[in-house]
Amino acid sequence: MEFWLLELPRVRIARKKLITAEKSSIEEAQQDGLISQRIAGKMLEESDRRLDHVANQG
Repeated sequence: MEFWLLELPRVRIARKKLITAEKSSIEEAQQDGLISQRIAGKMLEESDRRLDHVANQG
């Protein structure tokens, strides 16, 4: 088995953590008034799509 195949679960976990942190930052920025609720919603939808994609790999 090749080494890169062993790394995939770790990479997937890292991506999930990064996307989750991104979502938290977007929510905080919206609460602080730095971005509008509409823009935050669009950004969160995109983050959710990426999170679903990562979760469904493997």
